[in-house]
Amino acid sequence: MNPDYYAAFTKGFLEETKAILAKEELNTLAFSAKLMTYIIGLRFFTDYLEGDVYYKTKYPEHNLTRAKVQFKLLESMEEQFSFMQDCFE
Repeated sequence: MNPDYYAAFTKGFLEETKAILAKEELNTLAFSAKLMTYIIGLRFFTDYLEGDVYYKTKYPEHNLTRAKVQFKLLESMEEQFSFMQDCFE
């Protein structure tokens, strides 16, 4: 995960939404980013296992590659989770 991109996205997002978000929502935004990355990784992997029936692919292991990328991103997010949380304070 690129921390500069994450910080910039977070800043822009909060400028538009902070006034309408509940404290609990703000407290879970960093976790939500990790959760969504995990979910899409599972969806790519499941589609790969089921024969690539949902997502269009360009080569035989495209969805497997996509899943691996998502899980690698999730690893990076885990390593930088404190930073991610700090961006929402």
